[in-house]
Amino acid sequence: MPVRSPLPFSRAVQAMTDNTGLEASADDLHALFRREYLERESPLRYVSHQLVSDSGAVEIEVQMLREGKPCSVRGKGALDLRVRVMDYHEHAMTAGADARAACYVEVRVGESPTGFGAGIDANLVTASLRAVLSGLNRHLQAGFGVAPARQSAHAIEA
Repeated sequence: MPVRSPLPFSRAVQAMTDNTGLEASADDLHALFRREYLERESPLRYVSHQLVSDSGAVEIEVQMLREGKPCSVRGKGALDLRVRVMDYHEHAMTAGADARAACYVEVRVGESPTGFGAGIDANLVTASLRAVLSGLNRHLQAGFGVAPARQSAHAIEA
């Protein structure tokens, strides 16, 4: 995980142990991590993506659900939210043909405080997108709101 990301998770662990009065087992910590980072699919839920490379430039289109309604965003480096990835880490969770990648990001929306997200998938790009959406969802659920859209990105209602 990014260097600063354990702090928000440690707060969640502290709240869990304070509420239960018990020490957290490895299974408890894994379940909490899944709830805090991997299962945050509201208001944004990843559906799929396509990458198109033309003369060295890569464009991405991401299909998702926004508050349950299909939408897609397309861009070259920027989507429809003013999101900056401040820190990024990835690693393989297993080896072999069925390996899964874990991705951890620190994101900033507009000028708000940074937040953290995580994603896991067999495809590294998908794990990265899931991590960014995880960070955005945690940000939005914390009540920070959404920054204005960038002019260069195109949001397309499906």
